[in-house]
Amino acid sequence: MLIDVHVDGCVAEACLQGASRLEKLLTVQLAVNSDCARVHTFLSRDQWMLAKTPATAKHWTLTVTQSLAPSPSRVTWQLSGPGKNYRGTGKPSQAIKEVCANLD
Repeated sequence: MLIDVHVDGCVAEACLQGASRLEKLLTVQLAVNSDCARVHTFLSRDQWMLAKTPATAKHWTLTVTQSLAPSPSRVTWQLSGPGKNYRGTGKPSQAIKEVCANLD
């Protein structure tokens, strides 16, 4: 799964730091969620593209957007996979719980 994080409403350096923190938090949440035990995450699109073999593997993209206003703990997410799209909002831990429940 590729994790693609966007942070809105901040200056460039703060956005990069915020995105990095959120990526790490999401990766940790994925690692501790038993429903996602077999999910391998990529934080780089290049690594993800190189790993898209074998063709039988299921490849998902989790796009997460966090706005710094009004509440930095809320995220909007979209999970895209083979012919499927799921969306939701909430805290990162809740988002990962929902994402893992939708992976098949």
